Amino acid sequence: MPNVVRALQRRERCADPTRIALSTRTCWRVHDVLSEDDDAVLLGFSNNGRYLLYYKPCEQGLLKIYWRMFSPTSTPLVSRHVAVTVTAGPCAEASLGMHAIDDDDMELRVWESIDESLVVAIASVGRPGTPCHVAVASGPSCRHRSLGALRLTLATSVPVSQCWFFIASTTQLVLHGGSSLLLFSLYSATQSVPFQPLSTQPWYHASEFPVVVHVEPNAAGAVVPGQLQCGLQLTFDIESFLRHLLDSVRALRPFRLQDYDLRFLCMADRTWMHVCVVVVLEPSNPAMPRHRQRVGIFAAWNVVDGAFHTLRVLSMPPMAPLATAATALAAKCRRDIHLFQPPTSTKHATQSTATSPSDVAGFTLWTNLGVVRGTSLHRVDNPVFPITIARA
Repeated sequence: MPNVVRALQRRERCADPTRIALSTRTCWRVHDVLSEDDDAVLLGFSNNGRYLLYYKPCEQGLLKIYWRMFSPTSTPLVSRHVAVTVTAGPCAEASLGMHAIDDDDMELRVWESIDESLVVAIASVGRPGTPCHVAVASGPSCRHRSLGALRLTLATSVPVSQCWFFIASTTQLVLHGGSSLLLFSLYSATQSVPFQPLSTQPWYHASEFPVVVHVEPNAAGAVVPGQLQCGLQLTFDIESFLRHLLDSVRALRPFRLQDYDLRFLCMADRTWMHVCVVVVLEPSNPAMPRHRQRVGIFAAWNVVDGAFHTLRVLSMPPMAPLATAATALAAKCRRDIHLFQPPTSTKHATQSTATSPSDVAGFTLWTNLGVVRGTSLHRVDNPVFPITIARA
């Protein structure tokens, strides 16, 4: 985009409104941005186009992810200084009970927020029921990027791409554990206190068995006072939530929950999140015919106190696989979100502790699935500047 702006400015100065001469795309080879002593894999450019993202295996089954400044006018092209380093993989305690994992089998997914202030990296073997190793850190454009990271390990039956969500308004990382949502309240030197819920519900409470969150030191090996911290863990019990939700709909009260598939959608405003769920119901009264029903529910729940509002109840086809039905319902609800205004509540408006921007930050995803599958990354295009890195 900057080259387009410069071309428009030159066109105005030359008084020739019919021609725009865009800058030609410059291409470098991969080995121009890889040092000989660094056995790393190039993943791509950062969102602002100024950093290159790499990863490489290290000891104990860990994957080291790091960003280096890219400058097309300097030699070498890539700075030797590492801007940010994030380590993803099993924590020391978790690795003791695990079998040795081949680095070639470890799938890595790295999400970077559009403003580059936050990075979420998840390493996993990719098989259902195996542990996911999550790392959360400040991004390369964050002024507190040297504050280290948080690392945790948990097992989930949900695909990695669907197992997490970040709520920017309350700086909470939400992980989908299968039968519950785990909410990790994050804070650093920019916040004096972590997010605290106003109240609790039977389905929304402080975690009784919290996941161990390890604090990763900064690059200098020291834990600094402004270190990224996990201030509070909350548990959102999905099954308890669904039972209360079913009781709130008169037509569904005679049924009990048999199975379900819940999906995140997006934030309705600073504190209300849209979710959809497909539930499989069976009659709770043994005298009733044993016919299962499948129902889709579109709802909003409040991350401050756990309250919920049912927005729509739909009948779903009974024969499709549950995951397929949930995907179809999520697509339909996303199209209809504009029809629903977030629930209003004076209490939430006056007592909300949210301090971050109201919109959930978008994230860009990089993966190493090509490496795992033995395929090559043939070219990487800079998202901002006319620059390409290609394999010879």
